[in-house]
Amino acid sequence: NDLFEATALYDFEGRTERELSFKKGNTLVIFKQVSSDWWEGCFNGKEGLIPDKYVTLKTG
Repeated sequence: NDLFEATALYDFEGRTERELSFKKGNTLVIFKQVSSDWWEGCFNGKEGLIPDKYVTLKTG
């Protein structure tokens, strides 16, 4: 599986243990899409869910 990088467009505060918290401008690693609204990935060594609308995937 290819890993993707994504850049955070906004600050996000995870509401559950499974959701990652990050700040605008952070780079996150994306593993896979788990639903139309969520990605699974990691940030700061922690794995969890990342909301699709808060990040933009880096292409190329």
